[in-house]
Amino acid sequence: LYNELKQRFDAEIRASGARTMLFLTWARANPSSTQAEITRAYERTGAALQVRVAPAGVIWYRLRSRMELFADVEHPNVTGSYLAACTFFAMLTGQSPVGLPHHFDAHHVLAEVYRESLDHDRIDAIDAEVIQNAVWEEVRKQLR
Repeated sequence: LYNELKQRFDAEIRASGARTMLFLTWARANPSSTQAEITRAYERTGAALQVRVAPAGVIWYRLRSRMELFADVEHPNVTGSYLAACTFFAMLTGQSPVGLPHHFDAHHVLAEVYRESLDHDRIDAIDAEVIQNAVWEEVRKQLR
C-alpha cells in the first residue's frame, strides 16, 4: 500500500507539470533507526520513482558532531534549518550555496516567540561556511 501511495503521489505531481523531489531527513538524536537505514530507504524510493533526493540527512549526519543542529530530539534548530534550506537551494537551482547569507532579519517575523528565537539563535559564520561547503559537495553528487 505504501509503495502504491508513493507512486500515486508522484503521478499526481507529474500530472501537474512539476517534478517530485524527496526530502531525505535525519535520524533522531536518540534514534530508533539509523541514518544509514533512512538514507537507504530514500535512495531506493528515489531510484524506483526515478526522482531526485535532497540529501539533507546525509549532510546532517556528517556535521552532527561539529555543531548543534537539533532543537530537541528530532526537530532542527536554526542551524539545522539553515542546513536543510541550503540543501534545497542547491538541489532546486543547481547552484552552490557557498556565500549565501546566514543572518536573519527577525523584524518581519510575526510571532514574537519566533522573532526571539531568531534573535537568540545566530548561525556562526564559520558554521555557515562549513554547512554551505558540505551541502555543495554532497549535492553535486546528486546533480550528476
